[in-house]
Amino acid sequence: MKKRIFIVMLVFSVGFGFGAISISTANANSNVVLASVEWVLSKINPIEQRLTQLEARVNELDSGSPSPSNPIQDVSSVVTTKQTAIRRGAGTQYASLLDVPANTIVTYYSTFTNSTNGEKWYIVRLSDNRLGAVLSKNTQVSVTPIQSGFKSVVFNNPAPVRRGASDSYAIYTTAPVGSTLKYESTYVNPSSGEKWYIVRMSDGKVGAVRANFAEVIR
Repeated sequence: MKKRIFIVMLVFSVGFGFGAISISTANANSNVVLASVEWVLSKINPIEQRLTQLEARVNELDSGSPSPSNPIQDVSSVVTTKQTAIRRGAGTQYASLLDVPANTIVTYYSTFTNSTNGEKWYIVRLSDNRLGAVLSKNTQVSVTPIQSGFKSVVFNNPAPVRRGASDSYAIYTTAPVGSTLKYESTYVNPSSGEKWYIVRMSDGKVGAVRANFAEVIR
């Protein structure tokens, strides 16, 4: 009789143990799944917010209502209203990436207010994807695309001006950073997809410069 009771208790103990292991494993698996879901959502949510902003902007433009007042990252433009420096940081103590003339067009990235003096700066993206900062009082923001009316280009890096829109063409000259040339047109190389600006030099010759080496001036 005692032996039978012992066997029954042993069976219950083993069963309980397996049940505990199963529950523990299930809890661990559910925690892993939960962590994975949270990680995925952390990546998706910023994308959804960005899409919502863009959809709202498109809807406003399609409906003919006024342009949205708030600039949108990497879509809106910052246009300089006077000659100004695009700096490495949001303060005059930072070195200048380049000095640009009035009506230079760069891409809006974000807005930053300097906590020490209250100055508002626009963080902008240059055509070579570098980020810089420009004092907001020296600029205006456009939330509608600026696609034409270019008059000049200003070089954001020292760059070669070539005889044609490909790296295979000979170099006329190398333009220094901050220098400007007259804008003629934009050309997209069909074989490489590269965008080039066709420019006119001071001696009247027409050359080509890669678009990521220069910013357009309206």
